[in-house]
Amino acid sequence: MSSIRDAHGHSKTRADSADAWAVIDLVNRLNRAVDEWDMDVLVGSFTEDGVLHHPRGTVQGHEQLKRFYDDHRPLTAGVRRACLNHVVDRNDDGTLTVTSNCLAFRVAEPDAATAVGPEPVTVNRNGLPVIYLYSIWRDLCRKDPLKGWRIQEKWVASIIVNAEASPH
Repeated sequence: MSSIRDAHGHSKTRADSADAWAVIDLVNRLNRAVDEWDMDVLVGSFTEDGVLHHPRGTVQGHEQLKRFYDDHRPLTAGVRRACLNHVVDRNDDGTLTVTSNCLAFRVAEPDAATAVGPEPVTVNRNGLPVIYLYSIWRDLCRKDPLKGWRIQEKWVASIIVNAEASPH
């Protein structure tokens, strides 16, 4: 593992490639779980005591995560996520931090979200898809001996919303 310096001069240690790919896959699978509304995978991506810091509030533990995501669901109908530019750093305690940029695309109006499905091509005449929002995500991941890598703490920050694509 090699040490690098970030833009602020802080020393960062790169994670080995197998662990880096594992936590990037974890973050991507969490996105897919939100897109498909698979609450078991979504909540299971977090440790039992996992924390989510979001502009709409901070929650901890699987039960609070379920309630948060259920309350958040109307904002996600018709939206698909893509995280880009994942950077994975190993922390001194063995945890890994994944920092990424998230783009959320509105692909359907919320009330028509179920109409967008597995068809090979969906033609929208209402200007969709569009970028709905941009945000920076930081995921602190801890390796569980039985379950593998899980998100211990997630920060969603610097959200910029396209008001034209927002359901509210």
